[in-house]
Amino acid sequence: MKNSRKRSEYDINNDKLLTYRGRMYVLSQINVKQCMLDEFHRSPYDALPDYQKIFSTKKKDYFWHGMRKDIGEYLAKCLECQQVKAENQHLVGFLHPLPILEWKWDTITLDFIK
Repeated sequence: MKNSRKRSEYDINNDKLLTYRGRMYVLSQINVKQCMLDEFHRSPYDALPDYQKIFSTKKKDYFWHGMRKDIGEYLAKCLECQQVKAENQHLVGFLHPLPILEWKWDTITLDFIK
């Protein structure tokens, strides 16, 4: 019973492509997966999409075993993604207006930039 159900999840569509539950099945070859991940990540319509965005949009159309893990590892190796992550950004303080002084040199301030 289990094998018959498993076999029915795989199919060949009209374009002669192997599908799994209606999604294109990607072969387990590193260069094929790498090419697809590059394409997912460098989409001209997205500005460095994050893990959740890539996985949620691409899992609808594509499938391979370990897809979630592969996407996570790919993004962890992307230098641009690591630089723009929220935890790597320095928090800046709020700007406070300085009072208008009546006398010259009444107050001297310094700004420290890290």
